[in-house]
Amino acid sequence: RRIIKPMLSLYDYDSFKSYLFELESALSRIGLRDCQDLKANTQLSAAVYALLRATSLFRSVLSLLHTGLMDASDVIRRAYWEAWMLGYEFRIDASSAHAARWHLEKNKHGEPNIGTVKTFERSHGITTSTYGAAYGGLSEVAHPTKSAAENSVITISALHGDKSGRIEQARDTIAREDAPAMLYLLIWTVLAEWPGMISLGITPEDIPKSAAFYSEYNQQNPIAITQ
Repeated sequence: RRIIKPMLSLYDYDSFKSYLFELESALSRIGLRDCQDLKANTQLSAAVYALLRATSLFRSVLSLLHTGLMDASDVIRRAYWEAWMLGYEFRIDASSAHAARWHLEKNKHGEPNIGTVKTFERSHGITTSTYGAAYGGLSEVAHPTKSAAENSVITISALHGDKSGRIEQARDTIAREDAPAMLYLLIWTVLAEWPGMISLGITPEDIPKSAAFYSEYNQQNPIAITQ
């Protein structure tokens, strides 16, 4: 699965927040209806929990991005990535034991098993993955490495009146390239009903605005994901 860069027109701060609200509403309905208001310790409830955490963190990413706090946005993007990937993994049938442990020991087992995801994707003919590179890059800037500290210097310089435009360039790059791809994958993870996945039962009709964004992304990126 390889995502190519979307066109610049797809990102809109207010629209993205509305998509997240719509996704959260649909996921919360599943939690209420099928997971005893998320009190049932099932694989389905684990997936819903993780995906709701992902939507919440995505909103924080957008807010930090909007205000130009790029170093903080990077840290939250890493946390988002883990929550999204865990929700994706929990949707895979083979992750039932991991989901059970996640419920049983509430303060453990929060790291996604990327191997399970890769095995699942290979079974569907997807052999190219950028998950390791994406996670590694975000981990680098989430810890106080020199490159992360350099990012903080740029953020601080902008707050103190730096007019070089470096912070605006960084913000535009994430908004125009990374954020639409992140949202696209999140929507796919909510809608996908592939063999080997537990069903959420969420349809495009349940999330019409998000589904419209998903369709537009597909039109602009015809090899983006998983037709």
